[in-house]
Amino acid sequence: MEAAAAIIAAAIAAAAAAAAAGSQQSEGLNALPQSDLRKVKALDLNNEPESDLIGCVGKFVNLILLRLGGCQLTAFPDVTRLISLTHLVIDNNQLTRVPAELGRLGLLEQLHLNNNQLTSIPAELGRLGSLKILLLDNNRLTSVPAELGRLGSLEQLSLQNNRLTSIPAEFGNLESLETLHLFSNRLTSLPAEIENLGSLETLGLHNNPQLSKVPQALGRLQRRGVQLSYDGAYVTIGADSNNSYRIGDYL
Repeated sequence: MEAAAAIIAAAIAAAAAAAAAGSQQSEGLNALPQSDLRKVKALDLNNEPESDLIGCVGKFVNLILLRLGGCQLTAFPDVTRLISLTHLVIDNNQLTRVPAELGRLGLLEQLHLNNNQLTSIPAELGRLGSLKILLLDNNRLTSVPAELGRLGSLEQLSLQNNRLTSIPAEFGNLESLETLHLFSNRLTSLPAEIENLGSLETLGLHNNPQLSKVPQALGRLQRRGVQLSYDGAYVTIGADSNNSYRIGDYL
């Protein structure tokens, strides 16, 4: 731990010196032994927007954990060489896009992208076979790719406070999913395939004022023990029903 801290301190000094000399910060790190940079497994730059290391994270090729929250980023950092990365936290920034190349990080287990300005996410994220937690709250998403339904290891998916009107039927393939948060969107319906989520424990739906019809599967999920969060709006249960029910009364 102390050795890694010393290496990071040396890297900061080298990057700062390069910047002062009018060079790229990453060039400063070239003066350090690459064997030293490979020893760094975790880099926490949360709330350090002025850090000279932000533009150099790709040099730490053996990183397992990288935190860049609250760094005022408008462009995604180059992390495509960080093939050992398991935790990437890059929330509370100003990102508008996620690079498709992120799908190459096959060991990634947690991806935190809350509180950005994302309008879409690439289908290539569906290749992240080890991903367990995907957080996309408080963005500007109007849809999410069906390919996310391939994330067989995913346990928690949070899409609160976006602009979604629907979710893909392929979400029903998320066999490991335990928590699905869809609060504060613009959902108008849910796919019947949601019943296939055999590991689901929590489903959050409240504050979707346009959610006027839900599949009968929702009731079966509740009876199976799934914790359902809703706002008590009147909805039509089932495609062929002419009656309206309050969700709580039905379940």
